[in-house]
Amino acid sequence: MAQVAYIFNQLCSLLPRDHFEYLVKKYEGNSYMKTYSCWNHFLVMLWAQLTGRESLRDIESSLRAHKDKLYRLGMGKNISRNNLSHANATREVSIYRDFAQKVMNITLSQVGTEEKELFTLSDGFNLAGLFAVDSSSVYLDLTKFNWSVPQRGRGGIKLHTLYDILREVPVLCLITGHEERDQTFMENYPYRKGGMYSIKPISKRPV
Repeated sequence: MAQVAYIFNQLCSLLPRDHFEYLVKKYEGNSYMKTYSCWNHFLVMLWAQLTGRESLRDIESSLRAHKDKLYRLGMGKNISRNNLSHANATREVSIYRDFAQKVMNITLSQVGTEEKELFTLSDGFNLAGLFAVDSSSVYLDLTKFNWSVPQRGRGGIKLHTLYDILREVPVLCLITGHEERDQTFMENYPYRKGGMYSIKPISKRPV
């Protein structure tokens, strides 16, 4: 009986696996690793994101229910809270950051513009692109995340996103401390010549 690939595998087949392995080799991500490779770890965390898992225990429990399918899903066999925790703490983040940027670049090159009015506006002003910059903060408990810079009695991180308005896809994502402003984040960005960038207004509060 012919076996049909799982939907998860079909989704992952769209990802540039060869580039991921190039990054793993570049950053020596699999050095001293006999099991649970960087690719295994990536697939587990992708599963967690797509299925809305909320903790390492939640990830472990959800995958344990599909234990007989894990090998075919490409996740390996050594999935536990300890392995997940250790991988999250020690794996080279540059592998996943650069891979995410690669995927965004591929998407950007393949997605067309469907919003005719915005495209007409952009074309009329001869713009190379129309982009928006925004951020979302995730607040953290300082007693558990004491590495975070305290502000108003709490810690946090901030996800900065540069969004292509015409193609409706992200161009760049960056995680910083929650004290970082969008304006600071954009100071060193390599702007596209002829592009228009929209940043939310700076709110001024009396001292």
